[in-house]
Amino acid sequence: MEDARGLSYAILFRDAAPVLQVAIYGRVLAADSGHLLLWGPLRPNGVLVVETFALGTLEPMEKGMVAETGVPWIAAAHPVGHLQIPEGLPAGRCDRLYPAQAGSTLDEVLLLAEGPTGSPTTTSVYSWCPRDGTVDVMPQPWFNSTAFDTTYQWITRVMRNRKNRHIFGDGIRIPPFELDADGAWLRRGGPPVPSA
Repeated sequence: MEDARGLSYAILFRDAAPVLQVAIYGRVLAADSGHLLLWGPLRPNGVLVVETFALGTLEPMEKGMVAETGVPWIAAAHPVGHLQIPEGLPAGRCDRLYPAQAGSTLDEVLLLAEGPTGSPTTTSVYSWCPRDGTVDVMPQPWFNSTAFDTTYQWITRVMRNRKNRHIFGDGIRIPPFELDADGAWLRRGGPPVPSA
């Protein structure tokens, strides 16, 4: 489905009726057997909003429903959990500040956020543990406006290999990349060369 701006949405259906739409910058993950965890940037506030929805409360959406201001999803239900994680956090650990009860079965969720405030680094990877609310902030200094056209190129997704703990990612108009377990470039390679 596309909105008036031509943006694509992923849609969850129940009995052939849409119950949830997630916009291009939103992400969704099954938190446990009865809940969905959604996250994405809340603009222009500079935070990542995380909301939890109980699957059983998602009702068919009315035609013409719009998202609440800045939230990249639409649902005909109230979230059972809501939190905001600031973007632009400095490198390091933020202990137990952002727990999500419904996400307590998840060991880790990797989030993409703006780089540290005042830094040329435009993107950080947040390793978030919903169970206890800890966020490990891993800035990506290789991804900056000097090396990349960040209005035309950006990181879109990251995932962790459970065996070696490396982080793999890719994006729009950038080649795939691999980071070590701490979010730094692997020594055997270098940062990707910006695409022409």
